[in-house]
Amino acid sequence: MQILSINLRAMSQDESFQFHTAISAIYKEAQYLETASMEGLYTSSIVKFDDALKQVRHSDKTIYIVKLDLKRDHDYLGIAKTVDAYQWHYDPEFVAAAHTLDILLKSYGNPVSIPYNAETSVIYNLSQEFISPKYAPLMAKLGLTEWAAELKRANDEFDALFNDRGDEQSVLIAKYAIDSRREVEESYRRLMTRTEGELLKPNCELKAYVDRINERIAYYKNTIAIRKGRNATKKKKEDGTDNNKPGDGPIELKAEEKDKGKGKSPKDKK
Repeated sequence: MQILSINLRAMSQDESFQFHTAISAIYKEAQYLETASMEGLYTSSIVKFDDALKQVRHSDKTIYIVKLDLKRDHDYLGIAKTVDAYQWHYDPEFVAAAHTLDILLKSYGNPVSIPYNAETSVIYNLSQEFISPKYAPLMAKLGLTEWAAELKRANDEFDALFNDRGDEQSVLIAKYAIDSRREVEESYRRLMTRTEGELLKPNCELKAYVDRINERIAYYKNTIAIRKGRNATKKKKEDGTDNNKPGDGPIELKAEEKDKGKGKSPKDKK
C-alpha cells in the first residue's frame, strides 16, 4: 500500500489550495495520533497559504509574478524529465547525451525546491551552461534548445519583476504567496513520508484512508493532464502547427465516386 506521487508544482494556485485542503480534511477525519503533529503543521501552512491567495487576488502584477514562478518551475521540470526519459532511448548517442546533461542538472540540485532568489541564480547559471559549446549540441540533439530559451525568458522576466522597486507592495505579496505555497508543499511531503512509514505497520489505522487520499491525488493528476492537453492544442493552433484545422479530415466522396469503387478489389483499382 503506497501513496501516489504527484507533481505539486504543476497545479495552479487555486488547484494547489483546493488539493491540500482536501488532503488535510481526510487526515482530520482519521485523527491518527502518530501523524497528528505533522498534520497540525500542514493545516497551519494551508491557512497561511489561503491568506496569501486572498491578498494575491487584489493585484494583477502579483498574480503574474506568481504565475512566472510556476512557469519556470514547469519549464525546468520539463527539461529534467525529458533528459531522464532519453536515458532509456534505444540509440546510444541519445543515451550518452542525456547522461551528460543529467550529470549537469544534478550538479545544481533541484531549483524548484529552494528559495526563489536561489532558484533564480541556479536557473541563470544553468541557462548559461545550456548554450555553452560543451552542452549546446547535446541540448539540440534532444530537442531542448527552445525549451531552454523559454526557461531563461521566464526566469529573466521573473527576476526583473521581482526586483522592481516601483511596486514593492506587489512584490512583497508575491514573495508571501510563493513562500507560503512552498511551505505547504514541504509540509505535505513530510506528512506523506511519515504516512508511508506508518503504513508499514501491520495494524495502521491510516490504511483505511489511503484509498481516499489516492483518489484525491488521482483526480488532480487527471486535472493537470487535461489542462496540459488543452494548452498543447492551443499552442499548436497559435503556432500554426495544428494539422487538424477546420476543414481538414476525411474527404467526403460524392455518391457517384463511391459507386465507382464498389465491387472492386484493391488490385482492380488503378
